[in-house]
Amino acid sequence: MSIDWCWCYENPKEAASEINRLTALCEEQEADLEHERLRLAACGVAALCNTEQSIAEQGITADNPYYSASYRDICDAVKREMDMKSALSQAREEVAELQRQLDTAVLEKNGAKERKAHWKDRAEAAEQREKGLREAFALYGWHSSGCACNMGEGLGKKCSCGFEAALAAASEESQ
Repeated sequence: MSIDWCWCYENPKEAASEINRLTALCEEQEADLEHERLRLAACGVAALCNTEQSIAEQGITADNPYYSASYRDICDAVKREMDMKSALSQAREEVAELQRQLDTAVLEKNGAKERKAHWKDRAEAAEQREKGLREAFALYGWHSSGCACNMGEGLGKKCSCGFEAALAAASEESQ
């Protein structure tokens, strides 16, 4: 862009020099903004990783120009979530096995009246486990706040983030 004169400068060369300086500054700021956009995109990708394989395929290292402290924080949080999900799954398997063993022992030992009481207790225990799972999912943010069902708070829509499916699987395992 060439400008020969500007009313705020007495010398046209000064005006042209200032315009060139400001244009270069804008271009530099646009490049910085694009770099920050890409760093933010890297954070978004990291937040979506939820398996060791996805982390290995999509993760970036500290020498990458789009790596940031925020990216590392997100990766750490995702790793904690994966560890908690793994521990929860293992605990569910252990509880299910113990429950099967207990059921076998109880059914062999007790008659119909005791079995009825046993199944009632088991149903109450399942309800308590579901309540605990709901609290754990809410505490650790596993249920998306943007989910259609909004954790059952009156919207009456089907769960879209998988939380309800996880509860249903846990309930089926306990039965």
